[in-house]
This record gives sequence, structure tokens and C-alpha cells, in this order.
Amino acid sequence: MKVLRIESIGLFIELHDSSIVIEGKSNLTIDFKNDTLASFWFESLLTQVESLDEFAL
Repeated sequence: MKVLRIESIGLFIELHDSSIVIEGKSNLTIDFKNDTLASFWFESLLTQVESLDEFAL
């Protein structure tokens, strides 16, 4: 299980097997066909979040 937490906007994203759970003001679960696709999506999101400081004004 991997977790991404963005405290400034109250967002919590968890990778659990082939699902990604997004919790905030609303909750959303995305079920992927397999673990590989879920992991790819999660890692892509993590890369984007980590690079925000480089592009934000």
C-alpha cells in the first residue's frame, strides 16, 4: 500500500492492490483491471504532484 497526502488541500490518496482511493471533501474509489495499471496511475500522479513546485507561481 502506498499513500499520498496533500495536507494543504485536505487530500488523501491511497493505492491498495488494484484500487486507488481518493479521500477529501468527497470520496472516490477507482478500480483498475489490475495492480500494474493502478500502480502506473498512482506513480504518474505522484510525479505530477512532486513537480508542482517547479511550475507553480
